Amino acid sequence: QALSTERDVVIHQAYVHQRPKLLAEDASAPPVDAEAPGWRYTYCKKSEDGELGLRVRCGEAVKVPDEQGWVISNVDNGQDPNVRKHGSCGWQPRNRLQQAEHAVTRFDGDPSYRALHLEAARLFAEQLAVDEEVLAARKRGDPQENGRVSIVAKWAPLLDKSFDRRTLLAESIARMLYPPQHPDFEGLSEQHYSYRARLKYSKLLTALKEYRKEPMTLVNAKRFSEIKYSAVPATAMRMLTPKFTKYDRKRFLHFLEAAKMAKKPKMHFGSLQPHQLLRTMAEGKAADKDVAELQWKGMVDNLKK
Repeated sequence: QALSTERDVVIHQAYVHQRPKLLAEDASAPPVDAEAPGWRYTYCKKSEDGELGLRVRCGEAVKVPDEQGWVISNVDNGQDPNVRKHGSCGWQPRNRLQQAEHAVTRFDGDPSYRALHLEAARLFAEQLAVDEEVLAARKRGDPQENGRVSIVAKWAPLLDKSFDRRTLLAESIARMLYPPQHPDFEGLSEQHYSYRARLKYSKLLTALKEYRKEPMTLVNAKRFSEIKYSAVPATAMRMLTPKFTKYDRKRFLHFLEAAKMAKKPKMHFGSLQPHQLLRTMAEGKAADKDVAELQWKGMVDNLKK
């Protein structure tokens, strides 16, 4: 309960892409009673390389590792042990039906979680409604419309994808955006309305991403010639450099050469950390190293301001 109260505050201040993750983490949390039937212990330890884990299989005895730094956590032990992954701490391995059932049970039975869920959905829905109006005005050619489409559509949960499977947040956002009183849903049954609202939500996200020319959208459609490399976010640039090099090599390498020659290279570094760039410089290929070097320069120049 205390965690939900704190996250209710954090959810307003968090970067928009963190909201579904925070909610999914809360939804996947084990019950307060660690000794409840069906729950066994897992031991996890954080290291320089990430999180290490020892996950207990059904029927196995719990053994505390001898090394220092291991902490105890809980993992739902009610699934098939054959689908468990050893060596990682993370989401509980449920199938889609189990995930949906767990999300509904948590929503119905935990008022604190329900309030957090609805608040996250409201924040997404309000901004998406504004963006939808801006997009519609731009398509009409309204000269008085000077608003900008936000980045919210990029980070809103996609239907039936990772975070939505654990929280069903996408449907909550869709219902707030398009309530049953909407003219398009007149006379529909509850089930049909839910389907249509989610479909309309999904189409809105696609339209907003297309309008913003999101790099991942263009990459998935193999429309590399439309990508403006100087506007690609830092993490996307780091992840997609191999694809840019493979499918749009000439234009991408020309962009890198021009960026190197510029007095103030325009390469976003965003939330990247120095150790990530240093690792790329040490282990990456030539293009990856060039990107990391330009991002490093941008980071240093920003610190000098």
